[in-house]
Amino acid sequence: MFAYAAVVGQPALGPPVFFDRLSAGDSPLAPIYVQRPEAAEAAAGVVTGGWAHGDWKLEGSGFTGRPPLPNRLMSPDMDSWSARLSVNPTSRLALQASYAVLHSPSSLMPALNPSILSASAIYTRPVGAGWWSTTASYVKLSAVQLPSPLNNWMLESAVSQGPWTGFARAEQGELRSLTSPRVPIQTVRKLAVGAVHDWALREHLKFGVGALYAVGGPPAALKTPYGSSPSGAMVFLRLKLG
Repeated sequence: MFAYAAVVGQPALGPPVFFDRLSAGDSPLAPIYVQRPEAAEAAAGVVTGGWAHGDWKLEGSGFTGRPPLPNRLMSPDMDSWSARLSVNPTSRLALQASYAVLHSPSSLMPALNPSILSASAIYTRPVGAGWWSTTASYVKLSAVQLPSPLNNWMLESAVSQGPWTGFARAEQGELRSLTSPRVPIQTVRKLAVGAVHDWALREHLKFGVGALYAVGGPPAALKTPYGSSPSGAMVFLRLKLG
């Protein structure tokens, strides 16, 4: 059995956040995560307790539904809760399913108390002298104020061989206006691919140069100002420990 508490922390909800996932840690581009659990990746006043046995783990959290921004040390109200069941059927596969009820996470619609259902699978295996890791996730957001749930999908993968790491992510999320919930659902899509090359500076310190390209599929209402497939590119430098 285990327990922890944090002034600002992550509740038991969804897969590990993107910067903690091997399939996403080498990309500097954050997921769009339209109405995803990772909106609660930094919650105020988190208290979590759980039980682990063999390959199974069951957790429950109490936390503040409103994101702790701009003041990350906001008063912890402990008005929301979540539960997560995780299992590792093999040494290469990690599965989780979680459920949460958030209290007033949106300042635009304070009466909105959505529930979030999340499921994900992470598969990681060695490949030659490197590794390959893939994460697939699904999230459904529901609320009594919304005529229908919002569904969100994501698939990301990364492979590392020697000094090179390549990565890619495909996402599709559904949006609905919180102030006018009768407005039709809008679908947002995004695809990003990239790679990074590392040079060892010291035993546990690397310097990397990378680049990525992303193309989006905006909702119909935004295609006039943004175009049908807006795109962008990025070149980045990094220092990596480990």
